[in-house]
Amino acid sequence: VRGGPQARKPVPRLLAFVFCCHYLYRGWYFPLSMRVHGGTKNFDLAIALGSWAVTVLHGYLNARWFAEHGTHLAATGRWLRSWRFRAGLVVYYTGFLAIIYHDSILRSLRRPGGPRYSIPRGGLYDYATCAQYFVELWAWFGFFLLSWGPNGLFIFFISCANLIPRAINTHEWY
Repeated sequence: VRGGPQARKPVPRLLAFVFCCHYLYRGWYFPLSMRVHGGTKNFDLAIALGSWAVTVLHGYLNARWFAEHGTHLAATGRWLRSWRFRAGLVVYYTGFLAIIYHDSILRSLRRPGGPRYSIPRGGLYDYATCAQYFVELWAWFGFFLLSWGPNGLFIFFISCANLIPRAINTHEWY
């Protein structure tokens, strides 16, 4: 809201755009495109509030890092040519595109009148039980490289703490 010395620089704005696009997809498009099996409860207020709190904290950390503390981001030309930025861009966007692809595989499993549970096939699901979690972590690791700060580490480690136990539980359930 109040900005900072780097708030109007190109790289911090680019990274804020990447963050916003991710959450537009994850927070709006993805939930609205899900098919819910008839007769099931698909909403838990405690989980929604916890997710909201993490997202708000992540947004705050990003804003502070981009606008004030990530001084390396203000050196636009130098940062855009750095190996961290270039690797981060490739890792993040391959991860983000893989998120969209693997989410579409999951959505295709729930057809009206079809079975309630199905094991996904195709893509990385042929190698990992929860490929969607793996590519989410892949993307957040790329975001960490892009921003090279505690904001990126925060969301990467929070995502690991959330998704790895869920993947283990799902694998055991399968």
